[in-house]
This record gives sequence, structure tokens and C-alpha cells, in this order.
Amino acid sequence: MDTFATTLSPRLAAAGCRRPDQAAKNLALVAPDAASRSQVEEILPTLLSALGRVPDPDLALNNLERYGQQVLDRQFLFSLFRNPRILHLALTIFGSSQFLSDILIRHPQLFAWLLEPGVLHRPKDKEDLAAEAQQMVAPASNLERKWSALRRFKSQEILRIGLQDLVGRQSLVGITEELSNLADVIVETGDQFCRADLARRHGPPRLSDETGQFRECPFVVLGMGKLGGKELNFSSDIDLIFVYEEEGETAGTPGTGGGPSGRLTHQEFFRKLGEMLVKGLSESSPDGLLYRVDLRLRPEGRSGAIASSLRSCELYYESWGQTWERQAMIKARPMAGSLALGEAFLKMMAPFVYRQSLDLTSLDEIRAMKDRINLAVAQDARARRNVKLGYGGIREIEFLVQGVQLLHGGKNPWVREANTLRALHRLAGQDLLADADYEALVRAYSFLRRLEHRLQIIHDRQTHTLPDDPQELTGLGRRMGYHPPEH
Repeated sequence: MDTFATTLSPRLAAAGCRRPDQAAKNLALVAPDAASRSQVEEILPTLLSALGRVPDPDLALNNLERYGQQVLDRQFLFSLFRNPRILHLALTIFGSSQFLSDILIRHPQLFAWLLEPGVLHRPKDKEDLAAEAQQMVAPASNLERKWSALRRFKSQEILRIGLQDLVGRQSLVGITEELSNLADVIVETGDQFCRADLARRHGPPRLSDETGQFRECPFVVLGMGKLGGKELNFSSDIDLIFVYEEEGETAGTPGTGGGPSGRLTHQEFFRKLGEMLVKGLSESSPDGLLYRVDLRLRPEGRSGAIASSLRSCELYYESWGQTWERQAMIKARPMAGSLALGEAFLKMMAPFVYRQSLDLTSLDEIRAMKDRINLAVAQDARARRNVKLGYGGIREIEFLVQGVQLLHGGKNPWVREANTLRALHRLAGQDLLADADYEALVRAYSFLRRLEHRLQIIHDRQTHTLPDDPQELTGLGRRMGYHPPEH
């Protein structure tokens, strides 16, 4: 270790670094020459103060060193870091989330973008996100490049939303809604260019009316689960159902003999469209993947068709629909494609989901499902630390809300709400929850969801389990805003 790093080591230890010698080496690598080291000395008091406020100072300096290797103009970098606010933002990313740090290290220019006026100070509405996504994919000449552009777009927006979350610029509701809007826009954009590609090769799927006039067959993507409730996590799967209006055939394309060729039935066309969407969304790349896609909530689950007609959905749920499917449908939301078809689907499903008479049998079935989860938790000591499935966890609150909704939603449409926090508010407003219970559940749910986000934003892993390691648990506490008292 050189002299510069040796002098830094004890000061970094005092700032909270657990491995001060390695942290000093990281900082020395950021400043490899005399000129840059003098600039480090200049910002060092601010740097040490900021390190004391980040969850993991060692991680922060390791990622700062990796980021510095990607920035050619070190003088410009240090000029930025003379501003305490900018330095704190950088160290918040580098010391809170390896996932967000990796995005910034792959795309170092995004740090300057984060500093532009308004980027971190206001949420983006869905229309702005959609326009930006279209702008990103428009120059791409083929599907592969369009999906690649969408992955870059998601990386940029996740970095923005993640930093807003870490610095407290948005509420839990705001963060989950932005994450859900981002997923909506990505799925909608992918649907548009995949459908256009299929229609180019097979002709558009079409329906005729009584007069023989043709119109294009509508298709909708329904978001389920947390996506349906606009309460998505940083590392959620997205649960989707694909529905088209009715059976028919594509127009085909001009064939060599003058007639149309390449025709597909609607079932074939929309199966291919669904497969293209799932493949594009879940394909891995240096920029990661867009989303892990789960289609198991569709009619007949794993054995069912990837895309179903409206009529086939009606027949399935009338004949075979189970209580857990009624429960899942509470959160169904049209989020891409034909929103009008989506609303027709929800209207068709309402009598299945919400019965006009009190349905106590359904509550018994929900209780049995929860008992099976509790049994699994009881048999696995680590599962007791699971903030989603453990005792008093997120799933328990969701089950309670959905049970009351199924019980009263038939006669009281006001309680039909996909978002858990808004549903709690509506249930309390209808005196279906006592005020004290409502307040306790909102506090618990909000805390657990924030904790879930902090667990997942570290490495972009779909985890819900508190760490066993005391140092990791301390870091998690600091990410949640709990800091040791200053002496």
C-alpha cells in the first residue's frame, strides 16, 4: 500500500469502513497521480462526512473506484464532487445498491443526466415515459435492436426511480406506481413492434361485421398481482394474461400466385405474439433482462393456451374457475394493447369474482390457503424471516384485504380495488375495518413494502428474506434510514 493510501486508512476507519486498507486502495486508484490526489485531499472532509451517512462505506468506495475507471476526465469528476450534494448522491448510489451502481458503471454518462434539472425532483407520468420509450426504439432496424433499446431505457429509468427512492424524494405509493407505469410502457411498446412484425409477415388479424367490413382484432395484456395493483417491486416478476377478442384468421400477405399466403388463425397469431413478448421481455443481456414473466394465472395455468379468446375465458371461468382465481382476478388490470377489450373482460369477470350473496365458503378456502403457507413457514426456520410469507407479513395483509373484498364486493362495488393501500382505505371508509385496524395495517404494510424494496434493490434479486449476517442486517437497517446515534 502506497503512502497516500496508508495515510487515508485510519481516517476511513473512523468514517465507518470495515476494511479501511482496501477502502484506501480504492480511493488511491481513483486518484492515481499527484494532481488528482491533491483534489482528493480537498474534498476529503466532505467525502468522509458523506461516507458516515451511507449504508455501506466500503461498497461505496469500491464502486466509486470502478466508476472512476470508466470516466476519462478525472478533473471533471472531481469538480463535480466538490459539490457536497452531488458527492452525497454518488455515494448514496454506490453505497446502497450494487444493482444501481452496475447500471451507472456500464453507462457512466447517466450520472450527468441524473443531475439535470427536474430528473430527480418530480415523477414522470406514463405519457412521458411512453414518448421516451418510442424515441429510444424508433431508430432500431430490427426486433433484436428494439428490445436492446428497451433494455437501455429500463436501466436508465430504474436508476432514476431507485435513486428517488433511496433519497426519499418519493413516497412508497409514488415509487410503486412509477415502477408499474414503466412496466406498462415497456410491455405496450414491445407489443406494438412485435405485432407490427407479425402482421407484416402474416397480415393483420381481422374480424368482419354484418356488412362484411373488416376491422383489426383487438388484443389486450392484463397485468395481474402487484403489476395489476400498480404496486410493483424493484425486482418483481410480472404476471400477465393475454386475451384477444374472438376467433378468425389473418389477412395473409400477397402470394406468388396472386392470392394471400402466410395466413394464421387468430389463436396461432396471438400465441406467436405472446411467445415473442415473453421471449423479448425475459431474454438476458449485458444490460440484464427486462422482466421475468409469469403466465401461470392464465386460464388452465401451465397447460392452458398462451393467449385465449374472450369467449374461451368466459367458458373456462364459468365452468372451472376456483376461489384462488377469483382472488387473483381482484388485481386484474388492462395495461397494454386494447384497453377497451380489457374493460370488456373485467365486466365479463365481475359476476365470477364478486358474488351477490355472502360467500363464506370462499373465506374458508382462503383461510386454508393461508394455513398451508403458515405450515410451510413453521417447517422452515429461515422462512420466518420472510417479510412476504412470514407471520404477519405482506401476504397475510393482502389475504385479509382480498377476503373482505370477496365477501362484500358483490353488493358494494366501491370496495373493488386492485391496489392494497387504496383497498384498505376504501374498506375503512365503508366501516368494514375498524379505524385502529386500518391504521395498524397501513403502517405495517407500508413498512414491509419499503423493507422489501431495500432487500431487492441491493442486487436486483427477488428476495424477501432478512439476512442472517449481523453486518448485512446493520446495512439493511441503514438503508431503511436507521443510523447509530452520533457521539
